[in-house]
Amino acid sequence: MRLQAAQLPDDVDWMARLPIEKNNFTTKVQKIFISQNLFLKKTYTIFTKTFFMKKILPLLFSVVIISCNNTAENTKTAEVRETASTTETYPNDWQLMQLNNKVQTFIDTAYRALIENGQWRITGPTWDGITTYQFSENGWLTEKTENGYGNITKTVYQNNNEKNSGYILYKNNVLKNRVVRTWINPKQYTDSIFTIDNKRDTTGLLTEIQTVSLDNSFRINTIFHEPLGPHAGERPITMMEYRDMETIITKQLAGNPTPEMTNINIQEYNQERNPVLTKETTANGKILRLHLLGYTYY
Repeated sequence: MRLQAAQLPDDVDWMARLPIEKNNFTTKVQKIFISQNLFLKKTYTIFTKTFFMKKILPLLFSVVIISCNNTAENTKTAEVRETASTTETYPNDWQLMQLNNKVQTFIDTAYRALIENGQWRITGPTWDGITTYQFSENGWLTEKTENGYGNITKTVYQNNNEKNSGYILYKNNVLKNRVVRTWINPKQYTDSIFTIDNKRDTTGLLTEIQTVSLDNSFRINTIFHEPLGPHAGERPITMMEYRDMETIITKQLAGNPTPEMTNINIQEYNQERNPVLTKETTANGKILRLHLLGYTYY
């Protein structure tokens, strides 16, 4: 039954005799609109019991609920973005080998060479070695074949579409090494090298652990070799130095009193920024090679 304005007394005790509202919010609104003026009381009664209760309050509650939902959704989206930003992404073999575009294969043909009057000259009519690399469409190295004098070495790589997980090496179709690659983080991994002794052996004996560290461009910084078995304790270190992206200096420091060996590679690039010619030499000039590289792309 609706309470009429004419029935309201002039004193302030009329509030105490109003029906108890279930909503505390409405009670607070009623207190705010307390007035000694009968006209205002009548206006208050009509306003709160009709338009305000039926129109304004549902609208306000809807706005509050939508705002809370949007805030929760934005918070959830921010959490997803935060999670995505901290997700570690491991480099594929294109990145590890500093290859650009979608390389399908490339062939490295090496020739013995000399330097005469500052010019490079191939010394023989035959190649010194041919290495063929094959990649998947996602940039993973699947196979490497090396043709040398009197032997063929084939390396078959494994990956799980997230990172390279190791490889198996064959020499003249005989299983020789099994390598398990364990990633510590996107810029460091270890290769556990198992040597296969005979045809019946498929597991192999762990003979060396290599810890490889990469720089910000995923180029090799250092390789820490830890031989096991009869060569334990040598622990040589291979260090790479890059100068203006075209000169690569490789230094291998042996754990024994072996002299330091330094290789210097100078590269020339094609339009895709892939090296097509590499000049390889050493500090003492005993090893000189020219590497001619050819590419096919996806």
